[in-house]
Amino acid sequence: DTMWSAFDKNKSLADARFRGKRIDVRGRIKSFAIENGNLPTMYFAAGPHKKHYVICTLEGEPEDVFEGLAVGQPVTLVGTCAGRVRNDILFKHCKIKSRK
Repeated sequence: DTMWSAFDKNKSLADARFRGKRIDVRGRIKSFAIENGNLPTMYFAAGPHKKHYVICTLEGEPEDVFEGLAVGQPVTLVGTCAGRVRNDILFKHCKIKSRK
């Protein structure tokens, strides 16, 4: 939520601070899916009242990446921040760092 708040207050400053940087993302899985062909993608609720998302595309094969994961499970990912699009923050090239 700290990152989402920074983008909400001033997108230009938040872009300068976060965009293109490798950052840890922690949260509980809201959902996950295979998108854009074969990209495993994970969603975390963010923002006021958890109505927006942090969307992370992960590296690897979906069946390997998603194995053992469940909605509501806490995870930590590391990925490259791609900035905010509409009301969601995007991360690319993510890897699971911790499944706790």
